[in-house]
Amino acid sequence: MELDEYIVKELSAMSNKDNEYIKELKALTDKLITSDKNERDAATLKKEIDKLEKDILSQVKNLRNATDVTKKYIQADIDSMAEDIAEKKKLLAKLDNAEKAKAEQVSNLKELFDTLTNFEKLAEGQEPEVIISAIRTVVERVIVTQEGEESKVNIKLKGNVKESYDDFFDRSDILIDEESHTQLCDLGGCRKLYPYFCRSAA
Repeated sequence: MELDEYIVKELSAMSNKDNEYIKELKALTDKLITSDKNERDAATLKKEIDKLEKDILSQVKNLRNATDVTKKYIQADIDSMAEDIAEKKKLLAKLDNAEKAKAEQVSNLKELFDTLTNFEKLAEGQEPEVIISAIRTVVERVIVTQEGEESKVNIKLKGNVKESYDDFFDRSDILIDEESHTQLCDLGGCRKLYPYFCRSAA
């Protein structure tokens, strides 16, 4: 079986929503959607910033009527609160970025879920370019290792935080990722479906 056909076969088999990976993917997506820790932390910071700003206004009023002796202490208090506000706003910006990243991750996971659960239908009767586009939507890396005469194909899907293939890198016959466009095809025996999927799978 050619490598490209093997990948399509394996991905098509994941259309069953009882598949363990599909269940894990759905659970991860649901967990991210229901998690509101960033929102709660941001709300707390906004309240703290609002209180500090009101306290600064109050101290500014006190400063106008303060004696020369107390002015420096009031000013130091204002400066300290201003620094505290600046730090809290930095944290607020980080939380905002984290929330945006979470929203993007949820969107990507939903797309991954939809593509995997409908992959067989998406690939059926399609041109090679369409099939490859669908594959690249869900596959992060394809790693083929050679053990004697046996080839082992390792498909790392996007969104799977449990999988790690770092130990394969140095001994892989083929490493295909979405940023690599190295021509790895043996033109003498390669099918023309896609030049990067060129080895036969065991």
